[in-house]
Amino acid sequence: MKATAILMASLIAMLGISTAYSEETKHITDPSIIELAKLVGKLEAQNEKMQAAIEKLEKKSTKNSSSIQSIGQKNCSWGGWKQKWDLEITRSCPDGKYAKGIGFKHKNHENGTHQEHVRVYCCSIR
Repeated sequence: MKATAILMASLIAMLGISTAYSEETKHITDPSIIELAKLVGKLEAQNEKMQAAIEKLEKKSTKNSSSIQSIGQKNCSWGGWKQKWDLEITRSCPDGKYAKGIGFKHKNHENGTHQEHVRVYCCSIR
């Protein structure tokens, strides 16, 4: 309420509106000031609604953030090692899971050949 009075006084001063008071009732009678007061009241009501909406969104954001951080923290496991062929990696996770990591291993044989294997770290989406 104090902020409203300060805002009203500032606006009245900026607009150069003269205030006319009725000594008997101590109320402002200038129609432009009354309209200004109504406008300020509406702005305050809108501001309160916006603040409530912002608080609601902040609560949702916090909740969603913790949900997002927990994705992939449950039911994770490495798949089996599979042969990796040159220029081809076609490993994937089962339905309902996503790849959170990938592992490689390389083995050189005595005859100069080598083998590469790949495995995927899969986690439940939900």
